[in-house]
Amino acid sequence: MTADLEQLKREAEQEMRRDAPELYPRKRPRTDPEAAAHEDTRPKVGRFEYDAPTALEQGTQGFVITCDFRREMSATREAISQAPGRQRSPSHVIRQLLHNIAEQKQRPLMHFQRILPVEATCVLTAPALTAVVAALKFPFQLPKDAPISFAVGYKARLAAGAPAATEQPSAGSHAAADAGPPVGSGCAPERTAVIAALAAGFEQAMAAEGRTPKVDLKAPQVGVLAEALPIAGRSFCAICILPADMIAVKPRLTVKGLTKPRDK
Repeated sequence: MTADLEQLKREAEQEMRRDAPELYPRKRPRTDPEAAAHEDTRPKVGRFEYDAPTALEQGTQGFVITCDFRREMSATREAISQAPGRQRSPSHVIRQLLHNIAEQKQRPLMHFQRILPVEATCVLTAPALTAVVAALKFPFQLPKDAPISFAVGYKARLAAGAPAATEQPSAGSHAAADAGPPVGSGCAPERTAVIAALAAGFEQAMAAEGRTPKVDLKAPQVGVLAEALPIAGRSFCAICILPADMIAVKPRLTVKGLTKPRDK
């Protein structure tokens, strides 16, 4: 049993690309009843969902959050505490947070570096990316102006590789039949191929709406954002489409910050 745990720990360290934190035992039990009661009310955070690769391949919604080193649990608890009481899309949740922080109805988040609302996921292949974006329902009202200006932002944590296979997934599906290229295998699409695939999907979506899209990197009305997710040795991608009031274009296209600006 101990050997299995050590093997699991080594695999987790390889996936995280760093040593696993030590789980030190509590020095002494809580003696203050109020402090103990407060700790019991804190959100319980699991270590890892072992069915995550399957969910990402089939298509799911959620958030991609980055935080400071060894602040994963604090950031996760903070994210859970911000969850709305009713079912809402990830983009609506972030939009409400941005509004509340701008109106000073709540303080900026403490433990986040950045957050990406995820409206869909798929394996990291060019055909899958195009199909997902083309079928994605916009969580906001499109501007009535014609044409629609847009820009594409892509953040990759993977090594660039050769162009992906040209196998086309079924239209309208948020999943892909392909299992996804292994991380570091050289089979993941290059950055330019990913951006082109995302743009092609948005153009298909606009054509279905009878709208004409055009690229505008300085002041886009719509931002198509994607981030590569290396999970369990495989390559997936998280995707969202956001309106202009939720994105920043400098120094790169990204979601507006929910945190207090850091002192330089």
